[in-house]
Amino acid sequence: MEKIIEQIKAMLADDRIEEALAAVEQALAEHPDDATLLFWRGNIHMKKGHTSLAVSDYARAKNIAPDSPAAQAYAAAMDVLNFFNHDLYNP
Repeated sequence: MEKIIEQIKAMLADDRIEEALAAVEQALAEHPDDATLLFWRGNIHMKKGHTSLAVSDYARAKNIAPDSPAAQAYAAAMDVLNFFNHDLYNP
């Protein structure tokens, strides 16, 4: 599994987002409850601007492995989603 994760990281570093997504999807087909793969798919979705898909992956990974980096990523994504500045919307 480490080799797959390293390949995904390398693809993302080279900005090959679609290729990284395909690789993580293929790995998840074989290991659907792998928290690390879910975390990385969440990162890819976040990079693509698909915040709701990223949050879903982070939440699922967090439920599988509560101490994983996905827990922090989930909290950060929720902070972004819950941000509301009354001064900007109600001058």
